[in-house]
This record gives sequence, structure tokens and C-alpha cells, in this order.
Amino acid sequence: MATLIQANTSVGTAEKKKTGSDAGPAQDAPTPCRWRGNRLQSPGPSTRAASSFTWSSTGSSAPESSAHGGAPSSIASTSSGGATKTAKLCIALGVALAVVGIASSPLLRRTAGRQKQLAQDSPGLETSPKSPAVRTLRETVVAALASRGSRTAVLDVLAGVPAEFGTAAVASGLPARRSRYTARMAAANMGTEEEEELVDTVLQLLAPTAATWPAALRARLTAALQVSPQLSEACIVAGISDSSMEAKRGLARPLPMQVVNEFTSAGARSSGWLHQKILNLAAATGLSSYGFRASLYQSMPAAVVADDSPAIAAGDCLALRGNSSVALRILGLDGSAGSAFVHHIVIEQPPRWALPRIRASPRHFCVMGETVEARADPYSVPLGSFEYLLAAPAVQAFVLRQTSIPLRGLQLHFRGPGWGEQYFCIYRIRAYTAPPPSCSGVRLAETVAL
Repeated sequence: MATLIQANTSVGTAEKKKTGSDAGPAQDAPTPCRWRGNRLQSPGPSTRAASSFTWSSTGSSAPESSAHGGAPSSIASTSSGGATKTAKLCIALGVALAVVGIASSPLLRRTAGRQKQLAQDSPGLETSPKSPAVRTLRETVVAALASRGSRTAVLDVLAGVPAEFGTAAVASGLPARRSRYTARMAAANMGTEEEEELVDTVLQLLAPTAATWPAALRARLTAALQVSPQLSEACIVAGISDSSMEAKRGLARPLPMQVVNEFTSAGARSSGWLHQKILNLAAATGLSSYGFRASLYQSMPAAVVADDSPAIAAGDCLALRGNSSVALRILGLDGSAGSAFVHHIVIEQPPRWALPRIRASPRHFCVMGETVEARADPYSVPLGSFEYLLAAPAVQAFVLRQTSIPLRGLQLHFRGPGWGEQYFCIYRIRAYTAPPPSCSGVRLAETVAL
């Protein structure tokens, strides 16, 4: 009986040591794997101290019994707590070694390096690999390039960078070399190596350091990525099917116009007078091959700028030299002379990658209007001065100043030599009564930020 009382007393003493305020050694220390909610709050005492097994000095285990007395029970509790701490320390050490091994892998180092470089280029972006800002930027670019309108506009911008920004582009590290391969990128499909190269180029331009990249280029590239896919597809479908879908979708349709030869400069030739004489003599023989070769060095008729067909083929344009002008008359629905409240005009050129000479494009020009009452001096109303850009979409809209005056004609005065070639080509000129965006051929025309 005394033995039983002593055993019960020992068990009670052991339980008191487990639950009392001085039972510090038996309480588990907080570990990162056990933190929940407040990271400063430690977990409660471990229940593993009441385990039915204790560790012996030889590494074997033996069942715990109250018959051994209070002292062995206390030792078993302390040994169990120490074993638990040892096991958790081993687990924590293993997890730490695994994390270090993963972090030192080459793939993760390359990913972290790209994230760090992107964060240095754009201080507003987070450096974490899980940063939503970085993921959103790349996903936005990929989604925009999946649209035919944005993709074409972006390629136009990249192709015109070396021609417009010149040596400054190369000195600033712009992708001048990559822009020479925009034709290959235009034919590439989503998910290819060229597509990844294009996405990386756009990301570099959108997240640059302030002192390296021109702000105007970034603004144009951002606008190109924001071309409406719905409106762009509507223009493509309308241009291919020759339907009036533009009016149904709320897009402005161009006014019917014809060229006034009396106030339009003569077309230029792309070679000297001696070469032209030789070509003319060869063409006079009547052989079609010589006639075709002679036509390659001569401008198309001026009426081509008012043609309804899209500007797609290179050379299907009016070539001009020096200071030149193009006059247009607005027509009515029946083909006779008419008038309209012209809001903006559009200069439509082929895609940049389809042109052998990007610099053979117009640059500075002004627009004059012919009012209904005009007699002696037909084109006397100034409507604005503009600049056609190269590192921008090939189809550009220009909003006129006087939009509340009915006009029956327009005249565009171009200042030579354009962007540096001996001649420049005008492919299509269109006029609209509604604000942009508008359909021009199969392209969506919008104003370009300078």
C-alpha cells in the first residue's frame, strides 16, 4: 500500500512538473514550420513529453511504468523533450540545406539575375520572382502581340527606330540590329524563338533606365500595344470583304476624292537623266521586258494616292522630289464635286518591313483647305502643320485645325527631302469627317504621339 501511494505521489509530481510554470525545459522552442498567424507567438507545450517510450543511453527504448518511481518518470519526460528538440533541429537543418541547394541552382540564378536587371531598369517593379507587376507586364505584352493590329504596329515602330533615331539609337543601346529582322518576326508564330525575341525587345523598351531610352519611343510603343483588337479586326475584315462594316462598328469611312493634277507636282524618277534616256530608248523597241524595267524607275500616276485599295505593295506610290504638293477634290456620292466638314486626314504607307527603303517616306508637311466660296486662290485656309514619323505605325492620322468649315478640296505641301532619300513616296491619302480611329485600307489609323 505504501508502495502504491509512493507511486501515485511520483506520478503526480511528474505531472506537476510537466504542467507547472517551471516546466521550461520540456516546452518546444518555436520553429518556422510551427509559426501560425503572429510570428512572435510560441506554440504550446508539446504532448510528446508524455510518450510511453524513453531513450536509453544505448539507443534502445523501454516502456515507462509508474512502478519505477518519480525520478525515472521525470527523466523520461526530459529525455523525450530533448529528443523532440533534436529531431526538429535536424529537420530544420535539412530544410535549410535543401533551400540553399535550390537557390544555388543555375536556373534559379539566371531567373533571379533577370528579375534583378529588370528591377534595376524599372525601380517601380519588385525584385521578387513572384512579383505580380513583372508577371503582369510580360503577360500584357504577350497578349497584345497576339492581336494582329498591335503586332503590326509594334513591328512598324521597331523597324523605324534606326531610321528615325539614327546614331542616337545605337549609342543608347536600342535594338537596331533586331529591327532589321522585323520581316522574319512578322512571319513568326506565337511561341517560337522569334516571338520570344520580340517579347524581350518590347520588355526592354518598356522598362528602361530614364537616361538610356528615348521617352518618345516608349510612348509610341505603349500606344502600339494598346491598339483595340476589336476595331483592328473590323478593319481587316472590312478591307478584305469590301463591306461597310466600318460604319456598323462606329469607324469612320474615308471620303471619296480625286487628284487635281493642275495643283499636283509631277512624279519623280528614281535615277538620273542619262539613265532615263537609256531606259526610254530601250523601251521604244517595244520589248515588254525593257518597258517593265523603265517603269520601275518612274513614279506611278498621281491618281494612285486616292485609290481605294490598301497600300500593301512597295512602289505602288507617287514619287516626289524636293518641295512638292498633292491636291485633292472631295466628291459627292454621285461622283460630282462635293463638300464636307473634314476632321482629319490619314497618310497610309505599307508595313515598314515591306519597304526596301524606309527613309523614302514623307516627313514634314502642311495642309491647306479649299472652301466652297474660294475662287482665285483655291487653297487658302491653313489646317495645320504635321510630321509623319518612322518609328511609329505606318498608318498615321492627323487632326486638322478648322473642322467647322465646309471644304471642297485639300492640298498637302511636302517639304523635301523627307527622311533623307533623294525622293519620297506617297502611297495613300484619305480624309474623314469623324475623329480617329478610322479604317484606312485594312489598317486602323490613330494619331501618333510626338
